[in-house]
Amino acid sequence: MAGDLGQSGGTLTELERDDWGAPPVDATHVIRRCTELRRIPLQDFGIEDLRLMIAQAISLPILVPIALARLSDDPLAEGDFYPGDLLDQVTKVPDTYWQAHPTQAETLAQTHAARPSAI
Repeated sequence: MAGDLGQSGGTLTELERDDWGAPPVDATHVIRRCTELRRIPLQDFGIEDLRLMIAQAISLPILVPIALARLSDDPLAEGDFYPGDLLDQVTKVPDTYWQAHPTQAETLAQTHAARPSAI
């Protein structure tokens, strides 16, 4: 079900019913961007948006299934850094998440095994 949320047009703020408000004036770029992304419809998230939010462990139950769906289409999906950076970031999600979501863990293992070698 969470994987379908990305198609709903909803935002993380709406789905989680948690408005973070405006970032502090002295916030870092990452904090500003993550706060902004919470108000962008999930259907508009790019690969880099997913990579960044997952790297910050924000809204993993919503974002990881979306990332896995994108990775099933392109295991080397690239954010701002290098081919496969989204897959690399998803593999760094804490083990506790994967233990609670074994079906997603299996999807990740299959995607990781099927990825082409990076050039």
